[in-house]
Amino acid sequence: MTSNTRTGYADVTEMLRHLSTLEEESIPFERQRNSIIERCLPLADHIARRYRNRGEPLEDLVQVARVGLMNVEWWSGRGAAAREQANAVLARDPGHPRARLVQQRLGAAGRRWKATTSVGFERFSDGRESWQEQQLSVARQTGAGSVIARVNHAHRFGRNDQQFEVDFYPSIRPGTYGFVSIGVAPDHTLDPKRRVAADLYQSVGAGFELSGGFRRLEFTDATMIYVGTVTKYIGNWMLTGKVYRVPAPGALDSTSGHLVVRRYYGSDGTSYIGAGYSQGLNREEIRGIGDLVALDSQTVRGQMDTVISARLRLQIEANTSRQERTTGRSLWQTSFSTGCSVRF
Repeated sequence: MTSNTRTGYADVTEMLRHLSTLEEESIPFERQRNSIIERCLPLADHIARRYRNRGEPLEDLVQVARVGLMNVEWWSGRGAAAREQANAVLARDPGHPRARLVQQRLGAAGRRWKATTSVGFERFSDGRESWQEQQLSVARQTGAGSVIARVNHAHRFGRNDQQFEVDFYPSIRPGTYGFVSIGVAPDHTLDPKRRVAADLYQSVGAGFELSGGFRRLEFTDATMIYVGTVTKYIGNWMLTGKVYRVPAPGALDSTSGHLVVRRYYGSDGTSYIGAGYSQGLNREEIRGIGDLVALDSQTVRGQMDTVISARLRLQIEANTSRQERTTGRSLWQTSFSTGCSVRF
């Protein structure tokens, strides 16, 4: 540290001395601590600039300083300050494993519950009856990961069906987490009688995340679907490639590819707008027989998930698919869904 820097931050010593005289967790203590953090953040920027010509981009060095400050706040039990720094890290790098873990565990200690409702409609160019779908879910954040209970109601092919699911996203370690889902459909007129799904996600460095898993749909006979993804985070951008492999007899045997691009924004780095393209199956997540019908389609989609307030989020998605048919005329399938989530 240069003599100018020492002089410029000489008041910090007195600020720290005053902090030591205050009662921990008191309002004056929190205010003084926040003042010290705000006062010293420019110092992190200053140190980063000193090393910017030594092979590392300046923004990366500043990000490292913020991650270090986030860890100090987290280990010191200062949840609000740790959340602020985690949000700052995620606003620039939404895939940062440590910041995501800190944000999740702080969420588990704050507003642990989230209720989500959504409705969706699908229309067809040949005039057939539209499909409809409604979802209602309740999620709870825990220290081990989030748990979601969901009920889906679908109207397709002139039939109605309900599916009940429970999802669990266990946190194994920073950069490693899982996905486990079990669903049942008592009537199973559209959805499988039982549905089991599992994925394992692993951050491998340089902004890459890999995952692999399966979906087992139990109709009259069981259908196995294998899935693999590669995700790359580049600043506020996320690019994901996903492949579904369905080894099945006859026309159901298929391989589908999905590409998704998202741009994250907002103070906490969780809001996003995105676009996607699919070849083959036109759903990003396979749940029932209606999702297995369109095996040879081209789909484009747009999506948005944005924070409205501290407790409210809004989700919107629209897509259109084209399926080639032996009659020579393409079938167009257009869908729109919207939903909202409330934390409490």
